[in-house]
Amino acid sequence: MNFGLVYIDGGHNDDNPPTVVDPLSLILCNKVRMVSARIGQIPNEPITFLKDWKNKKRSEDAIIAYTWSHFLNDTTHPYWLLRMPMTKAVVRAMDTIQDFTGKLPIPKIQFFGVAGASKRGWTTWTTGIVDKRVKIIVPLVIPVLNMIPTINTMFRVYGKWSFALSDYVEEGVIRFLNKPEFKQMAAIEDPYSYNDRFNALPKYIIGACGDEFFLPDSTRYFYPQLNGPKYLRLVPNAEHSLAPQDIDVAIAIGTYFHMHIMNRPIPQYEYTLTRSNSTGAKITVKTNEKPTSVYMWYASTLSVKDRDFRLFTCRSPDCFNPVIWYYTELHDQGNFTFVATMDAPRSGWTGFLVELIYVQSYNPVFPEATLKFTSEVNVVPDILPYPPCKAPDC
Repeated sequence: MNFGLVYIDGGHNDDNPPTVVDPLSLILCNKVRMVSARIGQIPNEPITFLKDWKNKKRSEDAIIAYTWSHFLNDTTHPYWLLRMPMTKAVVRAMDTIQDFTGKLPIPKIQFFGVAGASKRGWTTWTTGIVDKRVKIIVPLVIPVLNMIPTINTMFRVYGKWSFALSDYVEEGVIRFLNKPEFKQMAAIEDPYSYNDRFNALPKYIIGACGDEFFLPDSTRYFYPQLNGPKYLRLVPNAEHSLAPQDIDVAIAIGTYFHMHIMNRPIPQYEYTLTRSNSTGAKITVKTNEKPTSVYMWYASTLSVKDRDFRLFTCRSPDCFNPVIWYYTELHDQGNFTFVATMDAPRSGWTGFLVELIYVQSYNPVFPEATLKFTSEVNVVPDILPYPPCKAPDC
């Protein structure tokens, strides 16, 4: 097998060496039997910037916010953007894997699948953009392509910025959102700017319906227009970490990788969303082969004024927002066509999606192999409760 996997992960310089293998790498090594590597500390953190007005060690979004701020205030320095070194590190990791495995009595690794979550998911996109060795990507919990309208809609949903974006708000990044400088940054960092490079790149895009960073229906701003082979899975009852559905997600990713590299036909499906600002919203899904099962998942907001599907509304466990997704089975309407309908609730909003499950039994080493794909989330009524953000909010 001439395929390898790179799983992009985080970590700190002062962490102890890992004692366990991440679930995805474990499944791919033991079940799929492909060379798998985890690259940690993407980005390298914590880091202290010489002229940082906060004079503190920064990690995760605090680093990105600082580098964004630097670029937005001086667009002549694009290499300040953190996505640059994060992407380069993954490219060098693939070089290292090829060099190391080239000395082993195994087939030469020529191609890669790349996966990662959140900012590592963003780096998954950009690695696939810059390196032709990448033949499959699985970006997780980063549905922020076409980022300007996507981010603007977040404000119109809550009437403020989610707590998850606090680093960007505090750093003054948000005030550039609808200015030319932000468009210049998006032209560099936003994977949507490179849509023409996705024509031949298979993509399995995974998101969480209860994500505190992103809206469950943010895919509407990029997924329908995305070029090339693509599959979508939006996970009900999961927040940004995908907990507690992470093992189930890892199994689906392992199945997708294995079927792709073994040239097994992956089920095809298409869907149509009929949106409504009053009632009668609908999702129609058609697939080319019989699924093992099909479900409609649905949930309603607890708030009557905020279109809020987040499982947490602040960083404290006290801010648990139990928007629970329930399911009901859908039945074939003929020719593998499935229809889900939803009326608008009396108050608040209801979101729903269609999930297709295909159990794969061809691999005795991987009997739990299962593919799960979904439609996008359709929210009814399709109304944003707040006006667009204006200065000083943007």
